[in-house]
Amino acid sequence: MVEKSEGVILLAEDEASIAEMLQTVLEEEGYEVVRAENGLEALQLLAGLPQPPLLVLTDVMMPGMDGREMVKQMQADPTYKEIPVVVMSAASAGNRLKPLEYAAFLTKPFDLDELITVISRVISEKNRNRLQGG
Repeated sequence: MVEKSEGVILLAEDEASIAEMLQTVLEEEGYEVVRAENGLEALQLLAGLPQPPLLVLTDVMMPGMDGREMVKQMQADPTYKEIPVVVMSAASAGNRLKPLEYAAFLTKPFDLDELITVISRVISEKNRNRLQGG
């Protein structure tokens, strides 16, 4: 299913225990994980990556710049707007995320198998679109 060392996932999560657990799970799946504690740090890391990540996995509620603002800034930048975003939150998506485009939404707490399935699907869709020239 997922080939090892397939690429980088940028993870924006302010809760260290959750970030560590997600990083471990994703690395076991063969991804390289770059971690940020908030949206601003994630955007700074994004700018420093040699290639765009496969996707961005972000929490919504974080100190400083939250996930909503980070996604808004990514969508406004032609360099980053095609990077798929998977949003995680303990709160329901509701209307707060409606103006934002994201590939998937996971309600915390979520099942780790569900997380891997969603990430694999999003990356597969991204690769299929790239191969089809879309």
